[in-house]
Amino acid sequence: MLSIADTFSHYLFSDLSDYHTFQDTSGKQPAPLQAGEESPGFTLVKERGIWQPALNASLPEHPFSSKLLLEKPLVIAFYSVHWKNYGDEFLKSFKAIQEEILLSGGELLIISSEDTYDLQQYAHRLSFNIYHDRGHLIAKKFGVFSEKDPIWRRFSGIDINIPLLATFVIAPSGLIVHDHIERDFSGHDKAEGIVSAIYEATLLSHL
Repeated sequence: MLSIADTFSHYLFSDLSDYHTFQDTSGKQPAPLQAGEESPGFTLVKERGIWQPALNASLPEHPFSSKLLLEKPLVIAFYSVHWKNYGDEFLKSFKAIQEEILLSGGELLIISSEDTYDLQQYAHRLSFNIYHDRGHLIAKKFGVFSEKDPIWRRFSGIDINIPLLATFVIAPSGLIVHDHIERDFSGHDKAEGIVSAIYEATLLSHL
């Protein structure tokens, strides 16, 4: 069986040291949403996503509101294949805790810059819900994508503007209870933090 690393091998950098953070002097860096703020509403189109069977069966064929996904705590992770080696590690970290997310009552949605056609080649190996954020509309709402301060301006090895690798846990009420932004590659979001936030979100939904 191919590993995730094998699946992504044609996207990878040789190692994480290929990334270098440039010092920002523009003052235009995205201002990502934080825990304690309300999640923005957004519209999804079923055909732009690759959905796991249980969720797929409940989704309408017409465009629907993100509120439909908030019947339970929702973990949203922004991703792009153009993060290459570090993006691969990012996805593997979610693969490792996906069962914990589901068992703790949450749902996981990977929001990707790539079209579903490009995602099909590896989505079935990951067993994630993956959604194509066409035009980065959702990423902009969460403050993890900026046209004024493109990622390639701040990270060497990136030659296209993509969203920051970022994680949010949203309670059914729409409140963001956890956020983590990969700004300097010092380490991925910790599993216990995500799972703890899901439990917190579940408690909030019963208040």
